[in-house]
Amino acid sequence: LLVFYIDDSKDCKQFSTVVSQLQAPYGRAASFIPVSADTLYDKPSDDPMEPGYYYEGLVPRSESIELKRRPINEINTELRSHI
Repeated sequence: LLVFYIDDSKDCKQFSTVVSQLQAPYGRAASFIPVSADTLYDKPSDDPMEPGYYYEGLVPRSESIELKRRPINEINTELRSHI
């Protein structure tokens, strides 16, 4: 099962614990594979072996909405130094 997410989404972060808990009862019978939706915007695919084939522009949310690119001035561009 492919699980699409975006890193800066509160809903996706909350949903990640649900996905982690789902893996336990299935063991090796099923695999839950996280896929960052940010990596798929420019890579639609006609190949069923690629995650972009299944991505429809939605991520986990109480009421999913279509994702749209935001203008650069709305993206947090803060850089942090690692000391």
